[in-house]
Amino acid sequence: MSTHFSLVVVKAPGDTGFALAEVLAPFEQHSRSEPYGRFCDTSARLRWEYEHSVVDPILWFTREVTEPQAGMICAGDVPLQTASPAADTAAGRSTPLKALYPRFEDFLLAEGYSPAAIAAGRIGYWYNPQRRCNGWLLGGRWRGFFKVKPGFEAQTRLGDPLRYDDPAPEGFADVVLKKHWDVEAQRTQNVRRAVAAHAAFHHASDGVAGAAPSRAQALGMLDAISIERLVGTRLAPCPAHGAMPESGEANAYPAVTRASLARFGADEAGFVEYVRQNTALPFALLVDGQWYAEARLFDHGADAERVAPQDWVREASALLAAQADDAELFAVDCYL
Repeated sequence: MSTHFSLVVVKAPGDTGFALAEVLAPFEQHSRSEPYGRFCDTSARLRWEYEHSVVDPILWFTREVTEPQAGMICAGDVPLQTASPAADTAAGRSTPLKALYPRFEDFLLAEGYSPAAIAAGRIGYWYNPQRRCNGWLLGGRWRGFFKVKPGFEAQTRLGDPLRYDDPAPEGFADVVLKKHWDVEAQRTQNVRRAVAAHAAFHHASDGVAGAAPSRAQALGMLDAISIERLVGTRLAPCPAHGAMPESGEANAYPAVTRASLARFGADEAGFVEYVRQNTALPFALLVDGQWYAEARLFDHGADAERVAPQDWVREASALLAAQADDAELFAVDCYL
């Protein structure tokens, strides 16, 4: 499944050369636009694999319907890690990879490289060392990110829906001037929905309390879909672990997930304040070519680079407050 997070891109007033695709190009994973794209040459690794690998030819030629390395038995002097009957059978059919492909170029063709790439010596893949997302969509999962002040709807526009049958939100937009964004009305509306969610959540948890040894575990047993039906609105994404967006830290909808509800428990006042502070804030901001975010989601050890939610609230709020009233804001759904 793709991981989505929200990004607000700021266009300064009078920036006539602004193009959303060009602004986001430096942060896309597979950008080939110079100077963002980098090529990683894997020819040496593939050459070594071709020279030393021993495979089961039956599994090797059916690996597309099993798994990429299903046919690999060993490489060089590396022994098999398991000694199961299946492994023993495969070992009995062991064949050097070189016996299946007379030339290294034949092996590369089988691996999906084109004759032109082989002739040019381009054996590898492109990547972007400054990557922040795999792709993006204006609107998308959080289509209707900004609540528009009444009377200014004609000066805004919506992006594309994530799914073709997603209804268009009325009174909301994905491209808006900062001065036409009704932040306080949006927060008030989200708080109202969050209070309803809080009540529905605890009402639903009463039904499972007897099946769990503690209230906290009872809260964790609740199904998110059943709560959404009770509340009448979608819960925000709730990650299992890591530095993924949790709630209003990630989008403009109510900051309601099972994790946030369980964390605040019966403290409705604290939960409401959490929602008021966090909603209407994106997970990341792009201002003057600079990327600001609550966390880096691509890298190993991203947890260590995560900004504490309360600190991100302050940082993101200050960045948005510093923008001119005529600055244009774009709500983008980024995905990994």
